[in-house]
Amino acid sequence: VAHHTIQVSSKSVGKGAWGGIEKGDRVKAGQVLVRLEDTEYLAQLGQAKANLNVARARLLELERGSRPQEIDSAHAVVQEAEANFTNAQVNLQRVEELTRHEVASQQQLDNARTQHDVAKAQLESARKRYDLVKIGPRQEQIEYARAQVAQVQAAVDYAQTMHDSTRIRAPVTGTVLERSIEKGELVSTMNFGGSGGVKASVCSLADLNDLQVELDINQNDFPRISARQDCLVTADAY
Repeated sequence: VAHHTIQVSSKSVGKGAWGGIEKGDRVKAGQVLVRLEDTEYLAQLGQAKANLNVARARLLELERGSRPQEIDSAHAVVQEAEANFTNAQVNLQRVEELTRHEVASQQQLDNARTQHDVAKAQLESARKRYDLVKIGPRQEQIEYARAQVAQVQAAVDYAQTMHDSTRIRAPVTGTVLERSIEKGELVSTMNFGGSGGVKASVCSLADLNDLQVELDINQNDFPRISARQDCLVTADAY
């Protein structure tokens, strides 16, 4: 009998799609023994790769900083806000003069002051926004984006591993003792006792160059046996 028998199992759950082995076949370490259906795992891998592309693009955008077009746009907003503030300031001075001569009402003066204050606040906001655009993203934002890339890369690596595991490979060079899976049968990572057609392993494998002899010895013959004693082994069938 084989000294070490390996029950080759899967770390993914799926249905058998292809089995390229039969009992007695010699296989090499790393050889694909069984393939499971991989449509679901392939979709998960594609989704993870797409998320990685998005995260990398976001990181690249932050590392490159603001584009000249963005800086020009922010500067144009500042210029527009300055013009609005100047206009509001002139209008307030005019209404104040008219109020002093009792030509304009107090309500008109209040409205002019409100417009002046709003224009001033908008100008300050536009200038701050322009300064931020010129400086570019904060280092904390860049580091956070890098961490997101690393996180999504780990998800891609995991999805790739799960997809690769749908190809069940021989762990060692040896001989197939028994094939357990057929096309369409479900392979699980857990042993359900063979119920419902769910298989916990796809085949058993052993190195037949490493054998042991298993035999029955009559109790009366025990005194005639010693350690490291030479013996001749013959199979009953022959």
